[in-house]
Amino acid sequence: MSETGVMAEKRQDEPGAVPSLGFASTASEATLEPQAGGETPGRGRLPWIDWLRGLAVVTMIPANMSATLLVEPHPFWFRVASSFAAPLFVFLAGLMVGFGVRRKQQGLGHVVARGAWLLFWAGLQDILVWKIWPGTTMDVLYLLGVSLPVAWLAMRLPMAWRPALALGLFLLPHGLRAVWGYEREPSFYLLMAQRRPLDLLSEWRQVVYNWTVTGDFPLAPWLGFTLLGAWAADWRWGSAPRSFRDGRLPPVAGLLLVVGLGLWWAWPGEQYTRVGYSELFYPAVIGYLLFATGLLGLLLVYAEEPASPGAVGAPRSPASDDASYGLIGRWLCRLGEAALLIYVAHGLLIKFVLTPWFGALTMGPFLLLAAAFIGFFVGLTVWVLPPLRCRFRRPPLPLRMLLGG
Repeated sequence: MSETGVMAEKRQDEPGAVPSLGFASTASEATLEPQAGGETPGRGRLPWIDWLRGLAVVTMIPANMSATLLVEPHPFWFRVASSFAAPLFVFLAGLMVGFGVRRKQQGLGHVVARGAWLLFWAGLQDILVWKIWPGTTMDVLYLLGVSLPVAWLAMRLPMAWRPALALGLFLLPHGLRAVWGYEREPSFYLLMAQRRPLDLLSEWRQVVYNWTVTGDFPLAPWLGFTLLGAWAADWRWGSAPRSFRDGRLPPVAGLLLVVGLGLWWAWPGEQYTRVGYSELFYPAVIGYLLFATGLLGLLLVYAEEPASPGAVGAPRSPASDDASYGLIGRWLCRLGEAALLIYVAHGLLIKFVLTPWFGALTMGPFLLLAAAFIGFFVGLTVWVLPPLRCRFRRPPLPLRMLLGG
């Protein structure tokens, strides 16, 4: 989903861009203390969160594979389907920070530590694998590393402020692009590791430009989804907890979906394909952002565990608990538990294994390869990771973030 990686592959003879790993979640802990409102299944997690995160993983993998492994132009239906893993991941990161604050009383130090490790991994990838100076481009791990403390601070704001600030972040890039413009392909040639640090200091404006306007996931508008996640956490676990199915949320989400679709249809934006990455948010326009917000709301309504709040005997959705998912649903949960590990591994495998072996494929063979690749990660998370978690019952934070569970 991030275009940085393929640019280096397609422009090897030019100074500049090098690959990134795409998009993934922070693998925030979806755990809950026992007896906390009846939401804790046997494995001590919120399975509907893992189910949603696993759904995003399954969407993310073929989207990131397509940049080098699917012949262009990509079908429009595929571009649409590839465009919604990113907002779901960022939203869930904010939601889980809010959950940790409201239900586990996690302090700022905890989320800063998690965010710092995400920034560390992002920078280490840039230096050792992609050969660029860390922090000079805007990939998803940088966004999520910043978003965790932002979500914690947002939980200190009045609840009504968060959607208002999110809307402001959704609108801000339109003004910034009008003033600064928007690059079809970001200027990665300024960010090569071969350049001296003093040279990079002279290019600080380009770095700021990448982080705020033209990078893969600039802070505006993407932090808006983090704020919406923090708002949803207060709705669900705040002082007056409510089910996502109660009150105004379902009709408001449906209205945002319809209004966003209308605006997106009328003003679709450039919808650039960036060196093979064909998601429809290059750049992200207000119609897309509102449509994605409505879709997130409806996914919450569908997937939520209704046991608390709400009647224990209420009808359960397909994503209600680990035992009721069915086989595929349980696999989604396992993928969601280890999203950060999958993020790191899938990008490396795409770059060093799949692309050299297969090259660009037509849609039929590509979908078969994507299904096999997802199946590999299902096997990893279902059969390989559980014994490791049993062996490392109290791992340090970096290992716990990778192993999940």
